[in-house]
Amino acid sequence: MRTWACAAVCFCACVGSAFGWGDYGHEQVNGAAVQLLLGRNRGLAQFLAPNSALLRRLSITPDADWKSSLQQEPPLHFFEVDAFVAAEQDPGAIMLLPTGDYLDVYPQYRQLLSANADYVSRMSPGKPMDPAAHGTAPWRVLQLYDLAVSAMRRHDPAQALFFLGVMGHYVADLSQPLHTTVDFDAAHSAQPAAGIHSAFEAQMLEREALRKAGVLDKAVLAAAAAALGGKRLAAVPRGKVVYELFALVRGGYPLIPPLLQAFARQCAAAGELAPPEESAAYCAARSDAAGRPQPPLVPDLVVSAFSTSAMSVRTGRTAYETTVLKAAEDRLGKAAALLARLWVSAYEAGGSPNFGPIVVRFEDLRVNDSYPVPDYLPASAPEARSARSAGAVETITPVAVLLGDKRRYDNKLLCAKGVTSVLFRKTSRKGNDYFTFWISEGGAKVKVHSFGHPDFSEGEEVEACGRFTIEKHLSGRVFYDELSAQSILKGPAIQAGYVELTPAGVLRVKH
Repeated sequence: MRTWACAAVCFCACVGSAFGWGDYGHEQVNGAAVQLLLGRNRGLAQFLAPNSALLRRLSITPDADWKSSLQQEPPLHFFEVDAFVAAEQDPGAIMLLPTGDYLDVYPQYRQLLSANADYVSRMSPGKPMDPAAHGTAPWRVLQLYDLAVSAMRRHDPAQALFFLGVMGHYVADLSQPLHTTVDFDAAHSAQPAAGIHSAFEAQMLEREALRKAGVLDKAVLAAAAAALGGKRLAAVPRGKVVYELFALVRGGYPLIPPLLQAFARQCAAAGELAPPEESAAYCAARSDAAGRPQPPLVPDLVVSAFSTSAMSVRTGRTAYETTVLKAAEDRLGKAAALLARLWVSAYEAGGSPNFGPIVVRFEDLRVNDSYPVPDYLPASAPEARSARSAGAVETITPVAVLLGDKRRYDNKLLCAKGVTSVLFRKTSRKGNDYFTFWISEGGAKVKVHSFGHPDFSEGEEVEACGRFTIEKHLSGRVFYDELSAQSILKGPAIQAGYVELTPAGVLRVKH
């Protein structure tokens, strides 16, 4: 018995560091979303299907590459609705929460949080009374949606894939019921259920990953197809993105009480088989000698029995029967269905570009260098305003330096300036207007590509800001040593702080 208990503790220590749905769950959501596109949106499927492996890898990037090293990242993975509204009494109240851009609705969330302060302090002692501390996952999705649309419009397939892929992570997080409540690990529950968070989202599903050898789970795909109900992948207007995410949260919230009951029941059953000195620690909050919190002890036997536990889930006046594992698969499927719709929405809003079957490599995305800073947060707004009001001037990369060390600048955002020549205007077969020209500085020159119509003439000096690539594949063609300009400045605007180079792209900060 002691040997078994030790093995169980070791098992939990190994998987306890998993985040979100764990690698398996997140990969299932992105993988199922790609499958939903096949036969439903040919243009987008042609672009995403050859990159399905990349999209699955990007689904875990926020956990694997960002969460442990970036302080601002963890609160982007959840949204504790009961910090703002009594969702435990009426999950339908979730749909009444403000859904506008975060900076616009932030004051309303401050008021809701203040009015609910007693409950929050009791369920999460010591947590800051700041709405952003209670999660902003819906607005993180909206930010990535906007970035994906922008990448589509400027015909940047690699960046479009990057933003669509990592978007899936946060959508999946919102489908996890325990990511939507203040007491996310039942530390203050009346039932002995501490440790349920990791058991439900990681340990249980990692067992499934081993059993199914990592292949796409047919149950998740079936749940995703059922969520669509045989309908087409209807686009989600930008103004409805947060609302649709709230609906996803609302659908999972009634699962929380029966999940706690099922977990507590299996913890109690396992405790009856173990010596008293061990069973008392099962599924209970713990701390070390210094008072630091420690992971609850959750034996493998509990996780196994928990996954097959029957539950009765009440939604309004009705109830349905399921098991814990089936409930998890259903949540993953619903996340995949919504994600596929958001992908279609971004694609259509971005002009439905014809990227073709281009294949992008994960290492070329440089996910750490390209980290999309959550600039929608109030904490970042004063700093951004301060930098802009100070008239921060963007750095100009001399053309000769750029071409003399191309690999250093490959796939990097930069600004170059010089005299224009060989201005060429054209409209693509899909009706997109674009133009190319050369910037010359001294004896060096670099080719520039941009969309729309030029507002300058040959011979004028301009500043072009965008992403430089040594080799870019687009619509079956290859372009070498080209600067894809997102902003072109002329006259007094040149190097005058009109733009800011951010991880998300070139941001126009003055007009």
